[in-house]
This record gives sequence, C-alpha cells and structure tokens, in this order.
Amino acid sequence: MLAKTLGQLYRKQGRREYGLIKFLRVFSSKQESVIKIPELIRDILVSADNIEKIFPDSGVYGFAPDSAAREKLLEVLAETGRQLNSLFTIVNDIHEELASSKDKEIKEDSRLFETHVGLNKLNSYITFLFEYTRDDDRNIVWLEKRKISSMMITPISVAETLKNEVFYKLKNIIFVCATLSVFPKF
Repeated sequence: MLAKTLGQLYRKQGRREYGLIKFLRVFSSKQESVIKIPELIRDILVSADNIEKIFPDSGVYGFAPDSAAREKLLEVLAETGRQLNSLFTIVNDIHEELASSKDKEIKEDSRLFETHVGLNKLNSYITFLFEYTRDDDRNIVWLEKRKISSMMITPISVAETLKNEVFYKLKNIIFVCATLSVFPKF
C-alpha cells in the first residue's frame, strides 16, 4: 500500500515521469522542494526493500521486546519514518502554497485534492510507524509475510479506548454475546 501511495505522487517508467509531481512542478514556486521528491521516494522504497531482506521467508514473525530481529527492524522502520516525515513536510508545504493560491484553476484542480488525500495517507503511515517503533509494553507487534508484507500492531488492552470512545459517549450500553454453531459442534 505504501508503494501505491508513493506511486501516485511519483513513478518513473523509462524516461517518462508520472504522478502528481507533474502537477506540483507546473504550479508550485517551490521548485527546489519539488526536485527532492523523487529521490526521497526512491530512498523510502529502498528502506522498504531492506525490510524484505531482513525477513526473506514467508511466515509470521513475532518480536520479543529485546530481540536482535526487533532491533534491526525498528532501526529500518525509524529511518523509513524519518524519510516519510521529510516527504510529508515537503509535499504539505507545496500543497498549502497551492491551496492558498488565488488562481481558480489551481484551486479547482482535482489533483490538488488528490495531493491532499496522499498527504493524509502519508500521515497515517507516519503515525503507524511511530506507534510500531515505540518501545513500550502496551502493544503487540508482528510482521506477516505472504505475497506482500504487513506490519501489524494491536494493543494488549482496549479498556482505555473503550472507555474514551464508547462508554464516555453513551448513556446506556447493552452487551450481547453469542456463539453460533453448526450441528452440535463449534
């Protein structure tokens, strides 16, 4: 999914460039920033490939808190997070410049909205990487590698989330639990 999001910003096939970068180049006055985008995207994709090299085989990798594999993965992810944050900062600055433009053509261009959507996705990846690399005992983290790799994170306890997002907002709650079975077996 990250590669797809980055590809929407910039991708190159042969000598041709594709993606929102063409829009940003035409309308932005921050050309020195626009020039950095392709290199940053290449660096991020290299970092993602490094994760594949650390865990070359398919399977599920759980990480003990002090394991060497976890430390190696966290190192690569921290670097990827820094790179994504740099990319986000550059694209966000350009987006703000274009969004505040007085040129109606730019403001109504669908590519400006697509850039905004891409920024939201990048921000989600950065937030996820921050949560994933945070060294605490509140979450369980693992890597699932099949045809594509997926990094997973889940809290050990959902009590605080339920309290803040469900119980606090509602006056009455009815919990129902059911176990369905087929024949006399589960």
